[in-house]
Amino acid sequence: MPRNLTDLMESAVASAPPEPHRAYDITRLAQSRQRRRTSFVAAGAALAVVAVTGAGLGLTRGGHDASPQPAAPYRYGQVVSPSDAVPAGSVPGFREIHYSVKAVDEQPGTRQEQQQGIPNPAFAEYSDIDAEGRLIVVRRAAGDTSPVLADVLAGPAATTSSARTPAPPTTNGSAPIFWVPWFVGDGRLLWVPSSPVVRQGDVGIHVTDLAGAHDQPLVLDHSKPGPATGDKRDHAWVSGDRLWFPGMQFQHPSNDLTAPPVYPFHSTPLDDPTQVSTVASLTAGASVSDGAAGWVTPDGRGFLGSTDGGQIPSFRLPLGDGCTVSPYGGELQQVAVTGGLLAFTEQCGTGDSATNEVLVVDGSSRLVLHVRTDSAFDLMMSDGILAFIGSDPVTPKALGTYRFDLSTGVLAELGDVRSDPRAPVVAGHFVIWHDSNSFHVGEFAQ
Repeated sequence: MPRNLTDLMESAVASAPPEPHRAYDITRLAQSRQRRRTSFVAAGAALAVVAVTGAGLGLTRGGHDASPQPAAPYRYGQVVSPSDAVPAGSVPGFREIHYSVKAVDEQPGTRQEQQQGIPNPAFAEYSDIDAEGRLIVVRRAAGDTSPVLADVLAGPAATTSSARTPAPPTTNGSAPIFWVPWFVGDGRLLWVPSSPVVRQGDVGIHVTDLAGAHDQPLVLDHSKPGPATGDKRDHAWVSGDRLWFPGMQFQHPSNDLTAPPVYPFHSTPLDDPTQVSTVASLTAGASVSDGAAGWVTPDGRGFLGSTDGGQIPSFRLPLGDGCTVSPYGGELQQVAVTGGLLAFTEQCGTGDSATNEVLVVDGSSRLVLHVRTDSAFDLMMSDGILAFIGSDPVTPKALGTYRFDLSTGVLAELGDVRSDPRAPVVAGHFVIWHDSNSFHVGEFAQ
């Protein structure tokens, strides 16, 4: 048994499982994503210990469905592959937008700069964008992965942040904690700490307006499940007056960190984080976006509904024959939602022949999109647009970032991924992606 919370966190980080996309280069390329998710494993390790089991099962995806299709702004039964993608520059209405604050990959810093956490002016990461083109730029210390400074830019010409940080930096032991913003999508910012907050009674997140004012802090209560930290899109979402977040629970009563954890899904009012509701006791992935909450379970069921309250309906996922939904190596898989759609990945085959393919379904289990991929991850949806990183079955080592318009059926390749995959971001007409050189922002006007 660990002696205290610090020992438990260190053990969790040391035993964090790798991303099992494939056994060769894709795993190596995704290592940085695993590092950025480590804070989730560490923070979640402080939660309760329970015994939960789940079994994956597959369904045969039926043939052509001749029943009338419900009215929707997207087409049903679409099937594409990365080899069908067209260059983004060839899509009518596309243009790349250049912001005054340039984004470039990290440059090495001196040992003193690394130890002191000095921001590297040569490295700035485009981390989030909203439907109005406001951009969040995160700077990091030389040689470090921890955010140090974050700016909210009102537009391409802006050079200074339009939002003030709601609270000064703090520390977790000797580790500095900085507040990093993400767009909620309704004119607010969700500020999460750059490292797990473990002290009882400390503020875990802040919710403010776009200027960083009207702060609504959430104080952690470690006797109850609470949000993990470090990446809003994976681990915490705000919709209306509620916070949604996955938890993590170990299946063994002795906190055996070698056993795969399980992931419930929780919700709590922003003004009273002690009133935690467990929305689902076992998930393989969950997400909240555009006023919708959705998740998938290891036994092949999907859930999709409004965050306004009420029962969220369940349906059987249209998995392929012999395919399953399961967490990636004991972690949550990427799930995306928008309006009445749910996107997730199914795993088909075993060993080196296994593939992870993207499915998009509606709340009645009707298949909207099937992307035939060798590997796919970092899914995100907004306003009928799906973005992801994936590889074609014909060329499985060639990763690319893709954007699919569910209304027009156009799959656009944004750029290749040769090292350190970074999740794409979509909001309205805008998209952020990262290629082998830097971060980019594009707009699809049509």
